[in-house]
Amino acid sequence: MITSSNLPHRLIKTQGWPTGDPGQVEEPFDYDEVAAAQVPEGMTRKEQIVSAYLTYYISVHPGFVKAAIAQKTAGNQRKLLEKYPIGTHPSYLDKRVYQDGTCAWELTDIRLQVWASSIVS
Repeated sequence: MITSSNLPHRLIKTQGWPTGDPGQVEEPFDYDEVAAAQVPEGMTRKEQIVSAYLTYYISVHPGFVKAAIAQKTAGNQRKLLEKYPIGTHPSYLDKRVYQDGTCAWELTDIRLQVWASSIVS
């Protein structure tokens, strides 16, 4: 007596990472496509290397970068303090206020820092 059975076809796994099995993924993830999409058009290889180095340097030395940004924003923050002194808005004589049309905002220390740093960038 001979018995036979049909074995099911091998199922294709759908993991997005390589496991060493060549038939593992129907549409494998294309690392080169993602890397190419991250590089701005017209950026030279030298610019890519400098950008990668600066990104690494910033991640390793965040204190240095923070100090450099603080130094650049200090001048802008001083100018904003001079331009918007306390007591210039008739409704808020004890606050530093920026008014645009009918809207007014209190310029707290953190808001001044954010505004000064956005002027630098």
